Amino acid sequence: MNFAKSVIISTLALMVVLTPNAALASHHSSKSTKENTKITVDTKHNKIHLYKKVDGEWVKVKTEKCCTGKDGATPKGKFKTKSKEKKFTKDGKDYKYVTYFKDNYAIHSTPYDGEYHNNSLGHSRSHGCVRVKAETAEWIYKNIEKGTTIEVE
Repeated sequence: MNFAKSVIISTLALMVVLTPNAALASHHSSKSTKENTKITVDTKHNKIHLYKKVDGEWVKVKTEKCCTGKDGATPKGKFKTKSKEKKFTKDGKDYKYVTYFKDNYAIHSTPYDGEYHNNSLGHSRSHGCVRVKAETAEWIYKNIEKGTTIEVE
């Protein structure tokens, strides 16, 4: 790895450690494309990882807790993002910033009924969708293109 690449990677890693949303915020100015961005979901540990491609290598820019499907309900495999919708309502709660990746399975915010209920993050409690903090769901919704890779393990 050359010196410039190691400086870039170190800088991105430091930004994530010092301010959790700094890495995401820094990408608002340059729209992500399906070729330079990917998302992985670790259903065993209920973590979501966002990656950017830097000089041909994947660099993790954000990791945080998520909520995946109870009893293994979240489909596993390699998918491409499909459609999006601003929100859907189920059982009197809104789920915002919805990015679909397989059939009716999506990444979206935690339930909202006047306040966000983030207590499911870090656990397997959904019907199969991947729940994340509202600001992460919004960033994905606004910045991830249709056709971006999502790997669910």
